[in-house]
Amino acid sequence: MNTTIPDTIDTRPSAPNPALAASTFAKRLLSADCRRLVEDFYTEGARLVPPDTHPIVGRDPIRRHWTGIAKAGLKTADIRVSCVERAGREAVGLGRYTLTFAAGNRRETGAFVVRYRHEHDGSWKAVEHVFHSDTAS
Repeated sequence: MNTTIPDTIDTRPSAPNPALAASTFAKRLLSADCRRLVEDFYTEGARLVPPDTHPIVGRDPIRRHWTGIAKAGLKTADIRVSCVERAGREAVGLGRYTLTFAAGNRRETGAFVVRYRHEHDGSWKAVEHVFHSDTAS
């Protein structure tokens, strides 16, 4: 796993930020701990829009989506956050991803946009997560 955090983001533990969420996301996905992935990364009622499909709404359906990805033989997850812009309790992150799968050594690359909300516990969680694949399945 490789997660890149832009130099312009304050990464001190005392300054939580959404760019650090990508690292946790990748670790949870690679360990197939999709229950914790969803709890750590998404708000209640979050919307996930994977490539070429309708929005998935809510933690349980999102967890089922990521469980399917993990069970499809996910081998590596390279998530690179290129920028995060904050405005008060909201932030938008942009980045690129590469997923590789053991079966057929399949590789998927693409881009993502995440709208985060700063929660009362100090964490940043995704309200909307949209991604686009550059590679056909």
